[in-house]
Amino acid sequence: MRSIKNLFVTAFTAVCLCTTGSVAMASADPIEGEETQVLDFGFPLAPGMADLLFDQFDTQGGTRELQKVTITTDGTIGAEVTAENDSELPAPDFALNISGFMTVSVRDIMTSIGFNETFLTDGSVGRTDGVPGSGIDFWDFGAVMDSGGDMDMTTTDLDVFIGNGAIAAQIFATGGFSLSGTTDSTIIIVNFMADGEVTITYSFKYIPGACCLPDGSCIVASVPDCDAAGGTFQGPETTCEPTTCQQPGACCFPDGSCMILKDVSGADCIAAGGVYQGPDTVCEPDTCPQPQGACCFLDGSCSFITAEDCLAAGGIYQGDNISCVVAACPPPKGACCLADGTCAFLQASDCAIVGGIYQGDFTDCDTTVCPQPEGACCFEDGTCAARTEEQCGLDGGLYQGDFTTCAVVVCPQPPGACCLVDGSCVEVTQEGCDDLGGDFQGDATTCAVVTCPQPEGACCFEDGTCASQTQDGCVAAGGVYQGDFTSCAVVACPQPDGACCFADGSCQDLTQEDCVAAGGLFQGDFTTCATVACPQPDGACCLDDGTCVFVTEDDCTTLGGSFQGVGISCATADCPQPPGACCLDDGSCIEVTQEDCATSGGLFQGDFTTCATVSCPQPDGACCLEDGGCVFVTQEDCDAAGGVFQGIGVTCAAVECPQPDGACCFPDGSCTFVTEDRCIDAGGTWQGQGVSCVAADCPPATGACCFDDGTCQVLSQADCNTAGGVYQGNFSNCAGVDCPDPEGACCFMDGSCTFVTADRCSAAGGVYQGNFVTCAAAACPPPTGGCCFEDGTCQDLSQADCNTAGGTYQGNFTSCDLVSCPQPEGACCFEDGSCTFVTADRCATAGGVYQGNFVTCAAAACPQPEGACCFEDG
Repeated sequence: MRSIKNLFVTAFTAVCLCTTGSVAMASADPIEGEETQVLDFGFPLAPGMADLLFDQFDTQGGTRELQKVTITTDGTIGAEVTAENDSELPAPDFALNISGFMTVSVRDIMTSIGFNETFLTDGSVGRTDGVPGSGIDFWDFGAVMDSGGDMDMTTTDLDVFIGNGAIAAQIFATGGFSLSGTTDSTIIIVNFMADGEVTITYSFKYIPGACCLPDGSCIVASVPDCDAAGGTFQGPETTCEPTTCQQPGACCFPDGSCMILKDVSGADCIAAGGVYQGPDTVCEPDTCPQPQGACCFLDGSCSFITAEDCLAAGGIYQGDNISCVVAACPPPKGACCLADGTCAFLQASDCAIVGGIYQGDFTDCDTTVCPQPEGACCFEDGTCAARTEEQCGLDGGLYQGDFTTCAVVVCPQPPGACCLVDGSCVEVTQEGCDDLGGDFQGDATTCAVVTCPQPEGACCFEDGTCASQTQDGCVAAGGVYQGDFTSCAVVACPQPDGACCFADGSCQDLTQEDCVAAGGLFQGDFTTCATVACPQPDGACCLDDGTCVFVTEDDCTTLGGSFQGVGISCATADCPQPPGACCLDDGSCIEVTQEDCATSGGLFQGDFTTCATVSCPQPDGACCLEDGGCVFVTQEDCDAAGGVFQGIGVTCAAVECPQPDGACCFPDGSCTFVTEDRCIDAGGTWQGQGVSCVAADCPPATGACCFDDGTCQVLSQADCNTAGGVYQGNFSNCAGVDCPDPEGACCFMDGSCTFVTADRCSAAGGVYQGNFVTCAAAACPPPTGGCCFEDGTCQDLSQADCNTAGGTYQGNFTSCDLVSCPQPEGACCFEDGSCTFVTADRCATAGGVYQGNFVTCAAAACPQPEGACCFEDG
């Protein structure tokens, strides 16, 4: 019995779908073309299959019509094969045969390629040596393959090939190997593959339509011809008669002219330096902007406007594009009055240069009256005024010349009476009078009619007073004239005498000046000591009580006092003081005078008081208490209060009493045993005198505590740790802390999982499984897709379930509603006894009898047709 052991070793991971697309345009007929796509394939056998996706035919907006679709297939099956003779007999005729077929189906088009090839040895294969893989019984056939090609086409039902999507080509291939020349053998097959390329060719014709050319004319042409002519295709099956093509428009040139050129796009206009106004525009009078230039006006101003506007405004156009700077329009002229009263016709600037006064644009000297120059004009009275020569003559003056001034010209002055200082009078000009120091009485005045004022001098009177008067006035008043121009400030008039009282009570007859100089008190002019009672002097008067009064000696005697002398003041008199009790600061008592008591720093109790009858107050001082406080009391009261006396007169402000200690709690929960002041200065809270830190039980500091679920509470660090939180630091608060959100499993549509927060999961498009749920616990469902089985059925499964069930997974998120699973093939027997390996549907369509899925033609043994058989005997 003949046996063949087949060992297939396949090294393959995926179907290769390699596109080498190309488009070929036919040039024989300008309205026909071909568009070709070529895709490579490769997959393991046997059997095996693959789908190729070709682009559908694009009509390009109806400008192309599909006429024919052609499918061409070039395929190869092959493998690397070694074989071993397992028979006890040599195998000189040891040979290998490869057979199979390949079909490509694209809708109703199908190509079919059959394979059948034999590979011989050199006849040296011997009997089995019992050692596999080597020896004389082993033969390496190497890479064996067989190739073929087929073509099919259709011109009907072409709509399925038209669109913007894809159309699938289903490739199926199968094959096998057989050994001959021995009764027993082993065959090892590696990389049994099918590969090749499928070409789909779309044959089409162009649909002509109206084509608007650049010059605005219209022709009927196909899209390529229209494009070649530079036109714009108006659509398939359109005609020129109803089509309105855009016409070339106006082209404006820099000089303002306008032309209609030939190109609708305006390219020729731009090339000529113009500005295209757009298609269908025409050259109207105002279509193109006119050039501008400088326009000079009579007033010398300039505007940059068009020539037409310049003429209308009464200006003179200087030329296109001439700027006002370049034009330099001449300024206007006008009458210019010069300093000498003459007139010249000049520009304003030139008038200013020569010092003239410009009378205005377009004024002329014939109608302009220029102001005449002035000069000094002397009048008979010697005065001077600025006048024109004409006006000076009219006013009766004497003109001194143009531009002369009264400040410089000396006009002849008329004479007049001049009163001199000594009261005499002379007749001279005002200037001469001024030179003599006199007082001019006016032009044409005479000394005969003028009374000159007389000089004055000091006039002394009997009472010693003095007044400034003329000599006549002094004599008339009974005074003694001291001379012209003398003054009372200089003259010493003799003074009258009067009684002068002195401090000691004596009296002398003296002038007031001498009395004051001698230290007396003047009693008045013409008074005498015989008639004046001078006041007697005072002096210190010591009384019995030690006091002092300032009185006359007579008054002192009357008071029973002791007179200390004339002029002696109480301040200098040493009156004996009476004694009295004096309380000292330390509470003791002495009997002294009030002055001595004050000197000793005591408190005087009164004249003639005694220590026996006086109770002196005891002194106070600072007293430090046990609680650190201080009171100002006597030593006796301090001792009674249990304090420490700091000394007589010592104030609490000057004493720093020792303060008691106590517990001081700080915001961070710590505690120290210090005084209240030190506690407050350090920012703590004092718990009281003598309170220990143990008894105080200071509250701990608090802060934000973040929990696993993202929440936050303000707790102490210990409470936070106990609650399982993460302490954020003393004095932190939840408002200022960003606690991390909890994480959990996040499942995605592709079945993957990541451990993130809920927000990040949502943002990524996942489904959050809950806080702290792990990906292992979440068991995210894998994605599903169509799973095709060998029998052509389909189920929506995950890839793993599909592989386990022996199906072919079509990809994540595909579905059986969208997937076209390849149908199984089997032997199809025809009436003529032939057989082909196709699907049941194609077998029925072809009129064959399907033998079952995967049944080979060899196993089917299709019944052969019968016919009459004529024998020799008739």
